[in-house]
Amino acid sequence: MNLSKEEKKNEFIKLRAKGESYLEIAKKLNVAKSTLANWNHEFKDDIATLKAMELESLQDQFYLLKEGRISILGNYLLQIKKELDNRKLNTISTDKLFELFIKTFQELKKEYIDVKPLTNQESLFIKGDKNGPKLNELEMISQELMKLLLEFRAGIKNAYQVNKEMNILLSILKVKQSEEIELKLDNIKSILEKRK
Repeated sequence: MNLSKEEKKNEFIKLRAKGESYLEIAKKLNVAKSTLANWNHEFKDDIATLKAMELESLQDQFYLLKEGRISILGNYLLQIKKELDNRKLNTISTDKLFELFIKTFQELKKEYIDVKPLTNQESLFIKGDKNGPKLNELEMISQELMKLLLEFRAGIKNAYQVNKEMNILLSILKVKQSEEIELKLDNIKSILEKRK
């Protein structure tokens, strides 16, 4: 490919978000794996965000998002209720329609989130202490996971949002682990090549 450095970086982000390895990307973009490892570290948040956006788009497309399910179920419930209002209750098909109403209502009820207010301490924890000690990446991710749990319990975030953010945090962890593994493999390869 005959791309500028910025175009290569953008293409790298897209390819990593799709799960391609350093080796595959190095061949496609004609860039050294060590450079790709540096870019991966530099753009790890962009890569994780792009992965999450692609996943969210797929989930939205197939009505897997909570908001989409609530909307669809709510519309069906309104249509069924309107139809029930126009029918007499002594017909057989009304029983079936009423059964559908109850089932739809139960599905909609499953989407309910019990909201619990945060304590002052939990609220301060979520806001974070900007002047506190510098945390390593694992400690930061652990802290973010705790914040997600508290925000879910307080009803600030729904299960889908928490799941999405957890996936991003897990992606960052995987990227960090794969960087370390690839660097170790590269070191082993260079040691082996020197011995030849």
